[in-house]
Amino acid sequence: MELSDLFIEVVCASEVLPAEVRANAEKARAIEQSQFDESYIEFLDTQIQLSPRGPDWTARLRQRRQALRSFCGVALLRGIVPVGDKHFSLYVLPEQRTIAHWEEYEFTYPTKD
Repeated sequence: MELSDLFIEVVCASEVLPAEVRANAEKARAIEQSQFDESYIEFLDTQIQLSPRGPDWTARLRQRRQALRSFCGVALLRGIVPVGDKHFSLYVLPEQRTIAHWEEYEFTYPTKD
């Protein structure tokens, strides 16, 4: 199965995601396999401490760190699902076919269309 097909399948089946994300899963973009190590968690720790983009962004980084910490060294699928004037960034555990973490952004994901 193609990575993009697997990503879309997991997004469509996930009950933790908003219905609008599941309904737009076929529009997923920038799907790639990724893996990070402890240095990414350290980077998040630094950004949380510095809080360069303010308290809302710092809270987002704290949530991301908490959600992703246990996935250091684990192969994930990462992709973007555009939904109207916003988009959702998602991390999928391909073998477990579950969502590891997702974030909503209030701006349109740039496309070449």
